[in-house]
Amino acid sequence: MKGKPFLVRLPNPEIREAYQRYCSDHLRSLDAQSSVLIMRELKIQGYLNNLSSINQKTLQKR
Repeated sequence: MKGKPFLVRLPNPEIREAYQRYCSDHLRSLDAQSSVLIMRELKIQGYLNNLSSINQKTLQKR
């Protein structure tokens, strides 16, 4: 039996939208246990162009 994918809460709508585009383009989800790893992979793949500004917004909310 296959394990369920991890459910990771992504910090803002831009990152969630980029993640959804990645999933539909690649027909799979990213197997990552943290939003940081997901954001890093989305940045590497070119789905997030302004990761540093997104990180600043995320830190300001905390």
